[in-house]
Amino acid sequence: GMEELHGVGRVESVAGVGHDEAGQVALADALAMRHLLGALDLGEPSRALRALCMEAAAEANFGRPWLRRRSLALLAEADELAAGTASPYDRAVVLVNRGAVALFSARFREAAAACEEALEIFRTRCAGAAWEVTICHSFLVAALPPPAREGALPAAPPALLASTGPRAAG
Repeated sequence: GMEELHGVGRVESVAGVGHDEAGQVALADALAMRHLLGALDLGEPSRALRALCMEAAAEANFGRPWLRRRSLALLAEADELAAGTASPYDRAVVLVNRGAVALFSARFREAAAACEEALEIFRTRCAGAAWEVTICHSFLVAALPPPAREGALPAAPPALLASTGPRAAG
């Protein structure tokens, strides 16, 4: 019911933080798994694909080849879930995480392409996705060669702010 859905949402919000701090990795991993299992138990494909994407990005960040392969497999699962929901938001979430996984694997062109596609979807089809646009933009800037980065961030905030509005359902 709604109480379980809110519980999964609370776990999701906490699971998305902490992967950067060594002391919090184990807690974040446990919460991420709880988030995924809760989403699957509730039949929530959008939450499940976000959990898969968070795990894919976290694993790719460790930099081991087998974890990169596993990250790609997790993204493939998330792609299937996104196709089933037909939600632009879900598609963009998979794309930005595909960009992050590529970035963490030093596949910069692939990272930039995925983030550019995600940005287009977030900006044009996902009202109120300012946080997502900002995260996506940061991955895109990181994927650019150093000369292209110059001036990329100062021009972004007005464009990001202009793209905000009420969050679209789905």
